[in-house]
Amino acid sequence: MWFVKISIPGDKFFDAMYDMSGWLADARIDTANFAYSRDPSGEVRLRVSFLDADDASRFADRFDGHVMPPDAASAAA
Repeated sequence: MWFVKISIPGDKFFDAMYDMSGWLADARIDTANFAYSRDPSGEVRLRVSFLDADDASRFADRFDGHVMPPDAASAAA
């Protein structure tokens, strides 16, 4: 599984989620898992899981994220 990490300002979270959802639907890409947390400054950190490396890469490119390969993601957990 490939992971994409994205940071979003808290006040842009809902707009970003709307954009991501629409993009994923249009691209016909399914996510394996989706998690988020908010840090003390209010920034939201997303971690989106993909089964396919190309899907993860496309998503990261579109939303300014960082792809973590499976072995790096498990070591960071």
